[in-house]
Amino acid sequence: MIKNIVQLTKPRISIASTLTAALGYIMARGQIDFNILPVLIGGFLLASASAALNQIQERKIDSQVKRTVNRPLPTGKISLNTAMTITVILFLSGFLILFSFYGWLVAGLGILAAVIYNGIYTPLKRISPFAAIPGALVGAIPPLVGWLAAEGRLIDPRIYYVCIFFFIWQIPHFWLLLLLYSEQFKRNNLPSLFDKFSTNQIKRLTYAGILVTAITGMLLPYNLLIKYELVNVLILVMGIFLIVRTSLLFKQKSTKDLKKDYRQRFMDINIFALNVTILLIIANTV
Repeated sequence: MIKNIVQLTKPRISIASTLTAALGYIMARGQIDFNILPVLIGGFLLASASAALNQIQERKIDSQVKRTVNRPLPTGKISLNTAMTITVILFLSGFLILFSFYGWLVAGLGILAAVIYNGIYTPLKRISPFAAIPGALVGAIPPLVGWLAAEGRLIDPRIYYVCIFFFIWQIPHFWLLLLLYSEQFKRNNLPSLFDKFSTNQIKRLTYAGILVTAITGMLLPYNLLIKYELVNVLILVMGIFLIVRTSLLFKQKSTKDLKKDYRQRFMDINIFALNVTILLIIANTV
């Protein structure tokens, strides 16, 4: 049962969201203290609830797609009623924790992320190939939640540079998944960029998105006034590495090698975002 609940709540995605909230908190506070725990726990619970609700919303589609057919709801390992109960408990727990410790604004932002993800992005995926763009807003909210939980000022531009980075990163992240699972999108008549563009055009769009992600990430230490040159250099090197590696998208390969390449580029951009987050956390605590 525990394994099925883990699959339902997608903890890896929830942990990534929680880490960016931690970055926002640490940037505002300049240190790690015990007051960070409620924002991490509350944010993680809300992200888990949102992931579970997403699987409830998409259970019929998931049952028809090879990549998702083994999820708990399509297989019947978790009943719909049980999934809904888990989701409600997670939402209420996460909201109450954020509200109790930080007030309406922080808790409301946490709920706003779920509204965008479950109320806008998820249904929009069924009718528009451009759902990833509003969906990417979800990535921009957790750092702001952490920032406000630490009583950071809304007029400080530093937090918005971070939010913009995570917004931009999510778009090519989505499009690489689209390239990786293109046959499944086409087979199940799900709207995608393939309805508007050729594969080569989507690759160019994705590469452009990765370029902007890398450049935005490389500029973050300067926009955030990071004083540690080692951090600045490491992020610069990682950004250049990401740009060079992603250029491999345009080499001619067999279908099997292309899938491997898409998967590797997907890992590359996620590792870049993760490493930038960790380096900025370190730079703001030492």
